[in-house]
Amino acid sequence: MTAEPSLLVARVALLAALSGLFLGAFAVARSSEAHATVSLAVTYRGLVETSSAIVVATPRERRSAWQAGRITTYTRLHVERAVAGTVDVDVWVRTLGGEVDGVGQLVDGEASFALGRPTLVFLRPAADGVLAVTSRAQGIYELHTDARGTTRLARTHAGALLAPRAPHPPAAAAALAADVLEKAELGEACSALAAAFGEARERIR
Repeated sequence: MTAEPSLLVARVALLAALSGLFLGAFAVARSSEAHATVSLAVTYRGLVETSSAIVVATPRERRSAWQAGRITTYTRLHVERAVAGTVDVDVWVRTLGGEVDGVGQLVDGEASFALGRPTLVFLRPAADGVLAVTSRAQGIYELHTDARGTTRLARTHAGALLAPRAPHPPAAAAALAADVLEKAELGEACSALAAAFGEARERIR
């Protein structure tokens, strides 16, 4: 028995609607994946070599604004200790994300500063003449002092990280920055970083 034309039309319309829903859901899923952020875990040597300065600084002020369709934040850091490299006493550092007029944007894996919290920061020049954090959130370590008065480094959330390809043969230079710096005592970490920075500059010459 042949289905009536009106019934066939209804079936075709239903299939088209279901297909549209499926394709729409697939498109949304793909869009979400495109906005996910996965970074390559930076090595200790790589973090030092790609930085123009390493400082201990306290974030004092921040300003956020819309730029090119996204929110950008500028944070003023008061440098308390120049571990390596040369910087001004007060510097402005640009990061992605922030809040403007009640609208917030969070960029996974991007560096963010807590005002008033002393922080070890790896800096590099940005394209527009300001400074940026080297390797985004992997380039900042907040300072925490325990009951005994010992100050140690604590990394912030850096988002999803992929391990870099292991060198052959394995080398000490491949040690990840987080593995070396996390929970390190501040004075010891600064001494080691200053030495590593100097060695990196010698290799570049």
